Amino acid sequence: MPFLCSSVGIQELDVCDICYTPLEICDKVSKVFGYKWNTFRHDINKPLKKKYSVIINDAFLSRFERKESMLERIAEGLDEEGYYITTLKEGRANKGGEIEEELKNNFIEKAVNKYNMSSIVDLNIPIKKIASEYVEKMSSYPVKDENEIETLFNNGDLELIHVEKAKVPGEYEPSEYFRIIAKKAKSHLH
Repeated sequence: MPFLCSSVGIQELDVCDICYTPLEICDKVSKVFGYKWNTFRHDINKPLKKKYSVIINDAFLSRFERKESMLERIAEGLDEEGYYITTLKEGRANKGGEIEEELKNNFIEKAVNKYNMSSIVDLNIPIKKIASEYVEKMSSYPVKDENEIETLFNNGDLELIHVEKAKVPGEYEPSEYFRIIAKKAKSHLH
């Protein structure tokens, strides 16, 4: 996501994660391409230290069984006119380790091939090991439908601006995802 944002002209951005691995990869990539990425470790269950005009992530909420507190923290992290842009998977839950062996192997092969074809191959990232651990531990808690999204976002102090559904290749199998743009709800403004 940071690479995509920078490739469309965003000059400087903050990259936040609770896990060190994506932050280290982002540090390496930003150095190679000369991007201004400020990476920092943070638990979204705690308030962000500053306010943002836009918070963007991809399928982040799908990682959490209970999404309400995540949405509240995101809303708190937005300035008064702030936007939240995200995607959210539709489907059934996977608590990790529930993926068929063939799908796991396809995911690992796809990750290795994309890495080998990329311009960051010289960074010596142990991509096969990372992809293997990721797909084995990956848990996903999708939503049932658009009604659930409306309830979640309204309860999370975010006003839905745009929701559309799209079929995407997915991480390891074709999936339905909602593309979402939300704005900080006026009721949440102080």
